[in-house]
Amino acid sequence: MASASNTFLFIPVILLVLNCKVSHSVASTDEKSEKRFVVHQICNGEPPPQAFSEFVSLIKVLTSKTPTNLALFRSLRNRVTYLMNKARQEYHRNLIDDMGNDQRKLFEASRSLLNLAEGSTFPPSTDYQVLATDFGEFFVQEISGIKSMISSTAHRSSSSTLPAEFVTDASFSEFELKSTNDEQAITLSSAKKSCLLDPIPTTLLVEHLDVLLPTITRMINLSLSTGHFPDSWKLAIVRPLLKKAEQSYVDNRYKRNLLTTMLDRAYRLSSSWLYFSEECERLKNLFSRLDYPHHLINSAINTFINSRIADQQPLQALGRLAKNDVTRVVIPFKDQDSANIVKTQLKDLSIKLQTTIQPVFVSRKIGQDLKECETKPQLVNQQCVVYQFKCNLCDTGSYVGYTRGHLYARVDSHKSTSSSVRKHYDNDHAGAVPEDLLSCFKVLKKCMNKFDCLVNEMLYIKQLTPSLNVQTDSIRAKVFV
Repeated sequence: MASASNTFLFIPVILLVLNCKVSHSVASTDEKSEKRFVVHQICNGEPPPQAFSEFVSLIKVLTSKTPTNLALFRSLRNRVTYLMNKARQEYHRNLIDDMGNDQRKLFEASRSLLNLAEGSTFPPSTDYQVLATDFGEFFVQEISGIKSMISSTAHRSSSSTLPAEFVTDASFSEFELKSTNDEQAITLSSAKKSCLLDPIPTTLLVEHLDVLLPTITRMINLSLSTGHFPDSWKLAIVRPLLKKAEQSYVDNRYKRNLLTTMLDRAYRLSSSWLYFSEECERLKNLFSRLDYPHHLINSAINTFINSRIADQQPLQALGRLAKNDVTRVVIPFKDQDSANIVKTQLKDLSIKLQTTIQPVFVSRKIGQDLKECETKPQLVNQQCVVYQFKCNLCDTGSYVGYTRGHLYARVDSHKSTSSSVRKHYDNDHAGAVPEDLLSCFKVLKKCMNKFDCLVNEMLYIKQLTPSLNVQTDSIRAKVFV
């Protein structure tokens, strides 16, 4: 019996040694057919192959109890144990990595590895009635514990003060305390959705709102009045959650646009294709660290390089046509997309005709769409000003005034018979008021408000001493003097 047990222990060692001498393709159909052929030869009494004879001689050597053979057996046994443990670890590691994104398969694999029994485990009981009674008593105790906890919480919330550790010097002065009617209106008007952080479902809250409303109102008012916001109210759940590691919130088209932009900048900064290839390698390493898909990076680089090569071929052909005359075509400009299409088409036409055709885009003038119907006075920077009038027919007529409106409107008002300017033309020049009366006015000071206009008008009247002003300053300006 001892020799038989030793022979079974030697089998893995012998297989390891023979594995070094025969072919390693165990899974191939050719080796399977060869093994069947060897077994067929042995069963039919034919002479065994060379590998089988080595197998038998190795068994005889290892079954002997000499110290040398025993040491050889131990070293080979340790080697086999190490390889088996290593293969088992790699298998289990790969199995867990493959099932890492699927929790169901992961738990099923762990259950099978741990040899756990299938099905739910119930408490040991021989009588189903006793088991049902135990379940009922358990739920009765749980419900009584919840009731006592709610009653103690309601007792603590009945007071209008907070514990000493929560009391702070801060207080909200801009908020008003809410009443139960306000909280009821807010609760009923909000969405009836529940969150994982809610103590109770929203439907249950709305159903028993009359009972819970005073407690909720007291909690909110205490928070507003004392300036304390509990940490349990500061939690939130962010949705959506990533289910797989390779998923990303950013769509691939935005990633492709960023890749194209970076490649275009690298191309413009590179003086040759050699330097550009180095920049492409740097960008590939950079975006690989950012978890960009490799196929997306390679596709963007290849597409960009092909487009640049296609753009350079027409330019080389146009270089040969540079010595020829350039034919320019005037085309009205519509938008940039249409202009790019026209440029591409004319470039292809130039190559076919062996003549350089260059488009010249002309934009429409605004005067073609909006024609001037009447002459408008200049309105720029002529509002809220202090002005001076000088007569164009004599040197004595001068006037200083101010206006908060536009100057041209004030000039029109000076054409009335009650104006000092109109009286000067009527008395001294027989009413010869010039048609272009606005040219006789000049802006002395641009002001910000009416007070500035009054003060500056008074100062300019004292400085220039106009002859047509009836008084030295405005009546309202005397209030500020």
